[in-house]
Amino acid sequence: MNKAEKNKTNFNNSILEDLKSSDKTRVNNAVKKLSNKADASIIKALLDLYSTLKEDSYVKKQLKDVFSQLKISKAVPVLIEGLSHQENKIKELCLFSLWSSSLDAADYLPPIVQCACKGDYMVALEALTLVENLEGPFSEQDLIESMIFINEYLSEDGDDKVDLIKSILDTIKVYEQQIQI
Repeated sequence: MNKAEKNKTNFNNSILEDLKSSDKTRVNNAVKKLSNKADASIIKALLDLYSTLKEDSYVKKQLKDVFSQLKISKAVPVLIEGLSHQENKIKELCLFSLWSSSLDAADYLPPIVQCACKGDYMVALEALTLVENLEGPFSEQDLIESMIFINEYLSEDGDDKVDLIKSILDTIKVYEQQIQI
């Protein structure tokens, strides 16, 4: 490990320790450091930390704010990987982060749709919001694969998110028509 990598690892570890502190000043300082100097190497650790926090925790709220303002394009693959997490709250956070940070996730339409189909209502809602705001261009293969996930979901017993999934399908059909023009 070279000196720059070692410094980055130490920086990331320092932030994670400060975020775990019960001292709000330390937490706030860590959040400021994240906002100014964070890179993709810490995103997975932040997701892991987020999943361990209580729902109403101060740190969890601060982390959600950080994720809402990510401007790190290299974080996109890490956030997409987070869509396969077991916890719906992590899936929801990843989708929220992609949308609210305006990160380009157009190349990841199939895993986003698959996540919507497998997740809970809030995951599907975040996925719909993200899909509706993707700008493309989309490959025909990605659109077809996404429609297959949705059709498989719709062929099973319905649940409370059927209308959301149908709205995602409608949006994908619009994207498909744009390719054919």
